[in-house]
Amino acid sequence: MIKSNQPKKPTILVLPSNRRGKVPEMLGVEFERGGQGVIIELEKLGFAVEFFDGNTWPWNPMANMASILAAIDPIRALRILLRWPRPDIVLCYFESSALLLALFKPLFFFRSPIVIIDVGLGGKSRLRNLFLRLIIPRVDAIFPLGSEQVRHIRTHYKTRAHVELIPAHVDTEFYAPQNHDQYPKRDDDYILAVGDDISRDYETLIKATAGLDIRLILKTRRVAENKELYPHLSVMGRRLSDPEFRDLYDRAKLVVMPLHPTLWAGGVTAFLEAMAMGKAQIVSTSVGLIDYVRPGENCLSVPCHDMNALREAIVRLLSDDALRRRLGESARHYAQTHLSIEQIAGERARWFRKLMRP
Repeated sequence: MIKSNQPKKPTILVLPSNRRGKVPEMLGVEFERGGQGVIIELEKLGFAVEFFDGNTWPWNPMANMASILAAIDPIRALRILLRWPRPDIVLCYFESSALLLALFKPLFFFRSPIVIIDVGLGGKSRLRNLFLRLIIPRVDAIFPLGSEQVRHIRTHYKTRAHVELIPAHVDTEFYAPQNHDQYPKRDDDYILAVGDDISRDYETLIKATAGLDIRLILKTRRVAENKELYPHLSVMGRRLSDPEFRDLYDRAKLVVMPLHPTLWAGGVTAFLEAMAMGKAQIVSTSVGLIDYVRPGENCLSVPCHDMNALREAIVRLLSDDALRRRLGESARHYAQTHLSIEQIAGERARWFRKLMRP
């Protein structure tokens, strides 16, 4: 048998927090694309990437529960701990999939670095906070999506893990202003807000836009449409294809990201997608997004829960075409120069190589 002279590629074993087939259904179409793009770039940079999906019921007794429990998956964890040869990196999306690996790695002499991308800090869930207290001291690296999360971990947890900010990313090739020479551009006749997670403050946005001569479209399943109370409001809860979702961004006059204050980077995916689309945005000043928000440059910002300030900012953008254009162009440029898939994959790759054992 002829042996290859090419060096073995380092292996990254990726543990999604949900079965990948269920992620779009659970989180909305806006979450479908980005992770795969980074994986493809990591493979271009010389890594061999393997997904290790969660088990279905009954092999995973918690498979049909919330992702914080479903991702624990005891059989998956045991198979990884017994796996040989060991992967060079175990990459966990969110913290739960790392729980059993972190707890039992000494028992199995498991020395592959365990890395977590994004963590659910700052919430009120006692169960999640318990998991974090067990996991953070025992993993090798944590890459939150915001600098405030980095400071929180370093301040409140004793850990030897490398804790560094690696920003979120966006597919700037797919999410881009569309060429309307190919088809007529329809009227920009609505304000758009997107997202299903608990960071969204849709109540303030709905009240802030009441009485304005423009539609408000919410792409979410968290709000029920009520034409009697809010005739200007339309809610889209159905799943959209990627091109449909991009078109929804593209035709919006402006995008609003109304947020509750959170330590985690709530809203970051949709915020970056709208930036890449070159849309003017208004965002609440949640501390979780401070690494991405440049007030007056790539967006306008308003205090969280301030209905009057939000309404004033909306009216200002609706009446100023030049400002909308400038903010949108600046946002697009910022996404391309700081947050592209290629840039973030390169940053992850550099850290993975540092963490790999010689």
